[in-house]
Amino acid sequence: MAFLFQILVLYLLLLLTAFSVPKLQPLIYSGLFFVLFFLFLMTFFFPFIKDVFLILKLQDIPYFSLLIQTFVLYFLSYVLMEHIREAGFSSIAEIGHLSVKISILLLWLHEMKQLFPFLLNDN
Repeated sequence: MAFLFQILVLYLLLLLTAFSVPKLQPLIYSGLFFVLFFLFLMTFFFPFIKDVFLILKLQDIPYFSLLIQTFVLYFLSYVLMEHIREAGFSSIAEIGHLSVKISILLLWLHEMKQLFPFLLNDN
């Protein structure tokens, strides 16, 4: 409930800046977006993922940790790149999203190294 109140306060602050200093509103909006987004991640998202792991004992399932890391990286990339795209910098957003996709591939590279000899074995 406190998080909703914080969103309301930020909304009112954005309205105030829209009328008082309209040229600074995009800068203040971006700053508040990142503060609110990371507050959401630290308050709700990461504790939820941690609790799900502990309750369902998912750390014993092979590759599940990598799947969760992939999901979190892709989710973060999507949200941040959409914010950058809405600001009018779509080329920077595409480069950022591509870099996250490459980093996800790098996460899985160790597992793929173990799979390649098995697939390439002629026997």
